[in-house]
Amino acid sequence: AGRDMTTEVPCLRVLLDPTLLGLIFDNAISNAFKHGHTDHPDVKLAIESMGNVQEQPKQMVMLSFRVTNMANPQRPALTQEYISNVLAGKGQQGRPTSAISDQIGLQHTYLAAEAHGMTISFAQTGPIVQLELQVQAEVLPTRDSAEHQRPSRDLSAFPPNRKICCIDDSRTARRLLHHNLVTWAQTNDVKVFGQEVSEVDLFVSEVLAGAHIAILDQHLAYGGDNNVLGTDIARRLVAQGYSGLICIRSANMATEDQEQYAEAGAHCWFGKDMIMKDMVKALKAAYLDSIVRDTSSVDSIV
Repeated sequence: AGRDMTTEVPCLRVLLDPTLLGLIFDNAISNAFKHGHTDHPDVKLAIESMGNVQEQPKQMVMLSFRVTNMANPQRPALTQEYISNVLAGKGQQGRPTSAISDQIGLQHTYLAAEAHGMTISFAQTGPIVQLELQVQAEVLPTRDSAEHQRPSRDLSAFPPNRKICCIDDSRTARRLLHHNLVTWAQTNDVKVFGQEVSEVDLFVSEVLAGAHIAILDQHLAYGGDNNVLGTDIARRLVAQGYSGLICIRSANMATEDQEQYAEAGAHCWFGKDMIMKDMVKALKAAYLDSIVRDTSSVDSIV
């Protein structure tokens, strides 16, 4: 209970560093749940574009990213003095019930924001804790132009209540996948894995135990020999007779990469820069084309 996150994200593609943003929001969202209100953290991620976006070549747009949550009333309120001390490497003593995460995580967040040229603020106003970042980014063309050239795919036949399992090493990606799949795929049966390498086997077992759709991060980074490729997991699933839909999410979408995903048994693959809502639509279309069309009964797919 209390682990849902509200999102307000515009349909906009921009050029930013996914690694730095992942570090920032992994920390920010995890901290909001961990240190916010015990019963009602009310975590929200909101992204706002400032100004009129025309998607013209090389157009720049100012973006505001905000992560907010309700403060835990049992913890001391944040003060700017304390935050400044943490960033200076101080404030390590006398505050075991701090409303923020460990000091190292906050320092890394500020360093990542600085590396990306972002302005950052972190403060508590009344019961609301807010981390806000602002940055200028180049607007990229949407992927809709090709879609408009062919008839829109009718997704009404996509069956509800499909069991979907996802594995991703990013806390932010796991939460966003869960939120968007529940919202747009008409199901509450979404399970996410990937916090640590031991969850790879748990993911495989859960998929084989009746999942209709498996979504795999291509690069699961746990350090050294513990790193795992989504294509290796896909091969495991195929070898053990899995007959549901296998999807790969990856930052690498060159032709040779896509050939590797297909060879491993994936039915579809999506770039990590793809808007989540659009990804779910494409996922539903792939399920209808690859799974439902090849079977006489949707309910026979396990």
